[in-house]
Amino acid sequence: MFLKSNMSSLVNCIVFVFILCFMIEVSREDNANFFFKKFRPEVFYDNKVLPEDAEVRVFVFRDEVKKVFFLVEREHSPLSLTITPCSAPIQWKLSLRHFPVSGNQQGKDIQQNEITSGDVAPSYSVLQATYFGQEQRTYTNLNSYAGLYMLEMDSHGNDTSVKIFVSTKPEVHFPHPLLPSNPRVGILKVRRNRVLITWMISPTESEHNQVVEYCVSANLRKSYKTQCEVDADINGDIPPTPPPWAGFGFWWEKLARKKLLMKVRGIKKSVTVLDDIIYECVGRKTWHMFRDLQEGTTYFFDVFSVNPVTNASIAYLGASTTTKVSKSGRIRDHSLTTLKLEESDDFSSVSSYTLRQKTPVLYFFVRSCTGPGPVDFEVSLNRNVLLNTRVMSTETLSINDALNGTYTFTVSSLVRQTREVQLFVSRRYWKFPFPDLPKDKRILVFDSLTTCDSVMLAWRASSDDKVRYCIYQSNDTRNLMPLFTCEPKYEHGYNREEVMCRRYNRYSRHRIQDLIMQKVKGLNPGNSYVFEVHVTKARGNTLPYEQVLATTRKHCTSYRRNR
Repeated sequence: MFLKSNMSSLVNCIVFVFILCFMIEVSREDNANFFFKKFRPEVFYDNKVLPEDAEVRVFVFRDEVKKVFFLVEREHSPLSLTITPCSAPIQWKLSLRHFPVSGNQQGKDIQQNEITSGDVAPSYSVLQATYFGQEQRTYTNLNSYAGLYMLEMDSHGNDTSVKIFVSTKPEVHFPHPLLPSNPRVGILKVRRNRVLITWMISPTESEHNQVVEYCVSANLRKSYKTQCEVDADINGDIPPTPPPWAGFGFWWEKLARKKLLMKVRGIKKSVTVLDDIIYECVGRKTWHMFRDLQEGTTYFFDVFSVNPVTNASIAYLGASTTTKVSKSGRIRDHSLTTLKLEESDDFSSVSSYTLRQKTPVLYFFVRSCTGPGPVDFEVSLNRNVLLNTRVMSTETLSINDALNGTYTFTVSSLVRQTREVQLFVSRRYWKFPFPDLPKDKRILVFDSLTTCDSVMLAWRASSDDKVRYCIYQSNDTRNLMPLFTCEPKYEHGYNREEVMCRRYNRYSRHRIQDLIMQKVKGLNPGNSYVFEVHVTKARGNTLPYEQVLATTRKHCTSYRRNR
């Protein structure tokens, strides 16, 4: 105990002598304050003296008191001290150790009282401030006393880093950005997988002409009180390794260094990092859109104002919200359902279908009714994606060896506008009300077989031989456009003429394997026509192929002569 007490006294004496040596040198200048102009880790590790206008990271081990010092040489100097805990709440205490110097009236009065009472002491301590918690706190005194200030920090929870910034400059200085009058983070828009947040601009930028940047974060657990708390959860709060050249060579320093290195290695092995935190810096803008969030999930959103020069930051008051859940409709077997993709649901729709027993094949019919561009169709069972495809107009899909359970269908639009999609699910293919169209839905026109009064059309056949094909023609080429509707065009004032309707079985002379060829006669020379082919299932509905534009030849005689 005696040896330990002597060691502690010796270290304190070394720190005190080190400070006094600098006081003698600095006191030669009238306006000088005792601070290192440049932070040197090896010097700070030895003397624990805080540098001026530099944010220093200090590591506090659990149930151990960490002490750091700084000196205010002149009376009535402005003092600003900002303390930012990272991983855990801490208890800190700031005290002033007065030294009798000329001009310190308070020191003279107290020293006179001590002499009168018979207890003569070279210095005395006065408690300046104390705090317990994990929030960032700033102690400010525009008329501080001269003396050696000591900051004691103790963590009763976990090991944690603490960032400390101290300044005694007489001019107004804002190392940390200021919070606005309303420091709360606002929620502007909430969707199924997106949230738009906003915040007020820092007055540091508008009133003091200092550049301020912003960083944002989102997570599922809590609101963060400091930026370094987010960094500690993402990267781990690990104590810095002591500099190899630090120390004065005493044996107890080597022993303390060895124990510290063992602690650091133990913390590195036990530290856990979180990989579900969304964190990014967004520059000087005051809004941000978080995307690809989980639906029906509560998120906590935080904003940090950062001074890019000092890297010092301050946290806004965080906000939380729950993303919306898509309106889930239930799809019945053998029933055609129309799904609406609206902006309120992020242009997507989620529905479910219950299969009560295992079936060899489960069939799906997907049809995009309104709006241009494809839609994405996804089928999942117990969160396992079984089918994911892109549908441009109509598709007939299937899943083999479908297990019983509740299937989830997700339909989303790649074009951000309100749309409608038709969905039909059945275990029996003959229950399908629509014909099975081929992948290639184009209609071809053979130029070499085109005459002044006829054209030759060709298209891929449906897999069902019992379907009926109808050919329509129109003289109005303005009707050459995609069919972005699930209703027949003639119901909306669309003028067209039916050319013929017939079946083409596999033995038909107009069919070569799966290619159907049909000549359309009775046309006028040199005219352009829009042709459509519609296929209708027996006792079912009709689906169209793609439209095609064809132009007859102008002169009939010359063509027939050459032929």
